[in-house]
Amino acid sequence: MRRILIATSNPGKLRDFAGAAVRHGVEIAGVPGFSSLPTVVEDGETFEANARKKAEEYSRYVPGEMVVADDSGLEIDALNGAPGVHSARYAAPDLHNKEPHEADANTDDDANNARVLRELKNVSAAERTGRFVCVLAVARDGKTLATFRGTAEGIILDEPRGTNGFGYDPLFYFPQIGKTFAELTAEEKSKYSHRGAAFRLFLDWCDGSALERRGFGSPLGSLRAADGGKSDILSARARKILKILIWTAGMAFVGFLIGSETTSTGWDLWRDELPPTLFLACIGLLLGWIFSRKISK
Repeated sequence: MRRILIATSNPGKLRDFAGAAVRHGVEIAGVPGFSSLPTVVEDGETFEANARKKAEEYSRYVPGEMVVADDSGLEIDALNGAPGVHSARYAAPDLHNKEPHEADANTDDDANNARVLRELKNVSAAERTGRFVCVLAVARDGKTLATFRGTAEGIILDEPRGTNGFGYDPLFYFPQIGKTFAELTAEEKSKYSHRGAAFRLFLDWCDGSALERRGFGSPLGSLRAADGGKSDILSARARKILKILIWTAGMAFVGFLIGSETTSTGWDLWRDELPPTLFLACIGLLLGWIFSRKISK
């Protein structure tokens, strides 16, 4: 079983990652001694900047290991994208008389939720749209290898619902399933959440790297992993393209078999030989399908 180190002390995040990883045979673990390591200041202006900074810094403490760090938050349209990158410290003005970017530590979830509810008090239900955003960065020995972005669109309720999850989960209503994120188990949440979406892209990238180690060549995702962080899309797309090509080759094989029979033996013989010809063609398609399944895992 593969092990992935997550740079966080947040038990809610670890549960979310574990929920997404369980179906992939991946073990989730925290960075050893994480609580004793110096805290990385999240002063980036974007989720990606913060995720990269954390992944690079913490990966230096575990040489040779891949370390995943994330930055995530809630963007509310009626608040011009706030809380955004300041989601974890949004209540700092209320609790510490400081702006979120000046706060020394995260603020309480309940206090953060209370500020959001106060600011949306006079906003109609139709305008309470927003999204959770998560950007993952994976680094080794202080260098970012790739980044992955996931989002989940929803509506901000006027009161909390549910007791699971953390952060703004009790306020975030997901219309697709008719529940808030706080009403879901960790495994259920991983199917719909921003963090689950980003982590699945990361797992796709990991699978592409595993293919390369087994001798299938360099996956398209890893070719651009360190250049713009677009590997999340390319690695999955490469496997889909390869699968289509294999199916196309199988269909061409069918045409070849049938065509060779009609041109070399005439209609009567083609009719007599059709059953075994189609049988062989089906065998070819089946083998192509099996192979394509294996390389796409």
